[in-house]
Amino acid sequence: MRRFHDLLAATVLVPTLAACAGLMGGGEDAPTVAAIVCEEDTRIDTPAVRVQADGAHLRVDNRTGGERFIYKQEGSTGALNEHVAPPGVSEGVSLEGPGSWRIICSRAYPDEDSPWVELEVLDPEGLWVPDRPECDDIEGTHPDYFDDLPVGFQGDPLELARRELSGEMPDSRPGDVVEPAGYPEADPPTFRVVREGQVVAVAYYRDDGRDGWLFGGIEYCVDDEDLLPEPAD
Repeated sequence: MRRFHDLLAATVLVPTLAACAGLMGGGEDAPTVAAIVCEEDTRIDTPAVRVQADGAHLRVDNRTGGERFIYKQEGSTGALNEHVAPPGVSEGVSLEGPGSWRIICSRAYPDEDSPWVELEVLDPEGLWVPDRPECDDIEGTHPDYFDDLPVGFQGDPLELARRELSGEMPDSRPGDVVEPAGYPEADPPTFRVVREGQVVAVAYYRDDGRDGWLFGGIEYCVDDEDLLPEPAD
């Protein structure tokens, strides 16, 4: 589920598993905001950046005179639209996990041969918790809210998740553990369901606009047989 909370144009993107063990340590002196410049090509003035408690912060200086989209790619995954950058300076907070990112300013969806630039996103404090179901076959659901949102739960969203996520999964079990995922101060908050050491579901919640919380959506593994093997020691 993977998502991006844009400070100028709020959007929710589904987060992906992006941990890289070699990037979780070190980097204590790296800046906490990535400086991206959009000109004819993309330039990053901070080749490495540290995540904060609510995500990876981006500052975009768009000098093109027109709107640009900031896309992020990692590994073989498709490009994610991380930020809509109007002309001038804008900021956003990505909920994507740490790792070796490739970034580009673009008018349209980029391809593999586009002029990507590298950005190392570091997590020396170990803030981020993997937030992707550990299986190949994933399904998901989300409620359709209209303009008049219902009154949400007043309290800790983790408490709410522990109450209701079993009812949002087709195969919940008594031993399932619901715990925080993603970044500890992310907006919206994300939670995962762990079964026998593996993540079988990830869900997020949204603000109802009255300091309450509403279920936002969930992704879950369809079958236990589809769980990915645990990594070797």
